[in-house]
Amino acid sequence: MRLFGSICAFLVFAATAASAQTLSAAQIQQALAASQASQNATVAGSAAGGASSLGGSGSLLTPQLTAPSTPTFGAAPALPQASPAIVVGSASGGRQVSTFITAADGVAMPVYGTELFTGAYAGTRPGDRQDYTIQVGDVVAISLYGAVNTGSNQPVDATGNVFLPGVGPIHLAGVKAGDLQSVIQRAMGNVFTNAVGVYAQVAQAGSIGVFIAGDVPRPGRYLGGARDNVLFFLSQAGGIDPARGSFRNIQVRRGGVVIATYDLYDFLLKGEVQPMLFADGDVILVQPRGAMVGVTGLARNAFAFEAPAGAASMTGADLLPFARVEPTVSNAALSGFRNGEPRSAYFSMSDFQRVVLRDGDHVDFRSDAFNNSVAVSISGEIKGPSVYVMARGSTLAELLAKIPLEGTDVDEKYVHVRRASVAAEQKRAIDDALYNLQKQVLTTAPATTEAAALATAQATLVNQFVAAAKQVQPDGNIAVFSNGQLQNLRLENGDVVILPNKTDVVIVAGEVLTPGGMAYTKGMRLEDYIGRAGGFAAHANKDKFVLRHLDGTGVVVRGGDRPAPGDEIVVLPKVGSGYFQLAKDVSTLLFQLAITASSIHNIVP
Repeated sequence: MRLFGSICAFLVFAATAASAQTLSAAQIQQALAASQASQNATVAGSAAGGASSLGGSGSLLTPQLTAPSTPTFGAAPALPQASPAIVVGSASGGRQVSTFITAADGVAMPVYGTELFTGAYAGTRPGDRQDYTIQVGDVVAISLYGAVNTGSNQPVDATGNVFLPGVGPIHLAGVKAGDLQSVIQRAMGNVFTNAVGVYAQVAQAGSIGVFIAGDVPRPGRYLGGARDNVLFFLSQAGGIDPARGSFRNIQVRRGGVVIATYDLYDFLLKGEVQPMLFADGDVILVQPRGAMVGVTGLARNAFAFEAPAGAASMTGADLLPFARVEPTVSNAALSGFRNGEPRSAYFSMSDFQRVVLRDGDHVDFRSDAFNNSVAVSISGEIKGPSVYVMARGSTLAELLAKIPLEGTDVDEKYVHVRRASVAAEQKRAIDDALYNLQKQVLTTAPATTEAAALATAQATLVNQFVAAAKQVQPDGNIAVFSNGQLQNLRLENGDVVILPNKTDVVIVAGEVLTPGGMAYTKGMRLEDYIGRAGGFAAHANKDKFVLRHLDGTGVVVRGGDRPAPGDEIVVLPKVGSGYFQLAKDVSTLLFQLAITASSIHNIVP
């Protein structure tokens, strides 16, 4: 209801909306094309996550073993033509690169490790960290107050000291930034008998400059401390470009000689970072990335993974520790290119471990195990368990017979089922209706300049309404009582059975002055309950209302109708004049959205 309330608030605003500047016919067509492209991309993205990502029906081939230890792809092409290499997504702003890449079969997935450079290292200066170790060349800001009042910025000299007049040298090299103030305070106490307060901090850290080169978004020279690790310096350069750079082959060079090599998977998987004492002028060189294999499906790490440094391939056994597949996985669907042609194959997990994976391959982990049972959740105040595991094909009546309802307040005649597949269908229908509304307003050609200005204002309102309405997530409710008789619904895995309690309360919500609950009174009409809720708000629709029942259904009613105990009366806003000829369409959609929260799916005997 919170999001629904936001839509209502927007419509109230729309009632007084003013005109905006005129849209040209070309701009209108461009906006429509963008809207259609967005919808197509959404559909394509959904399809890419399923079987179609493997090249369409009939594209999976039985693995043919050319040698006892090496399963391979089948010989026949099975994928649409595409680039054999993984390619980077569109860049943003010329410097930031996408953290997603696209496999050979067109499925986009995030690159493993890119999240390293969006966390604590991002934007952090060395001296800002309390664990930073002060070193030669750092500048320390020291302020004294009390018996002595002075302040200055003191560089840490070659011996690791700073010099304060009247106190002498104070050794700070090796001191943590968090301990700086207490170290100086102790030194002051050795000289001054009167109270002298100290405030000290690292004003400028980073005595060395390290060059970052190779496949990074922002190569250059960056300041840091000798004890800062390679992750810190890489973060200054924007991390690693996932389209080009390797996370597993990063060199540190000094005087043209490689003195260290880093594999960031050691940190990502084991939390290990090789210690390094950097020197001024060192070069961190990110090498070109190696072969990369994408993972989707039943894997806890659904990313694109890179082969070890210098390797053009990896085996399925190499990939599994990274992917961390779910225990239910039984098969791996593999797609990619071999000899310049698309290929796909389907392997058991034992065979998959010996498959050689190459750059651009996509592995989708699946479970083909047939489940002979369904898990159904219970929502309600009952004495029994909240989840029941039933044999596949069980019905709602069989489930209700197992639930102990004696002594509870459950009203059995209002029992209903919430199902994800129904919610998805409702969402698809709403989105289609919203798109048609948007299409109607954007393709209507204004006849005059004044009409164009009005059409522009209307288009702005409709687009805002559509954006808000698309966020509504239908409940997927299925009403299972018809004329007082329970319809024996066949249960599906993931169903939620709603068991409402008996109640004598009627809820009034929406465009009324004092929304809330009130005791049910037999014979009272909707308009009477609205009157007891303070009456209509300024922009209320006073003609028709939505009445939601405890059984998951919703209907459009008028003020003379009489609600039942437990019903919810929803007073919707009246669609403003800013919508012009589309006011009726928007109003209809608004009622549909309100009803969808308890959608009607009665099962007819």
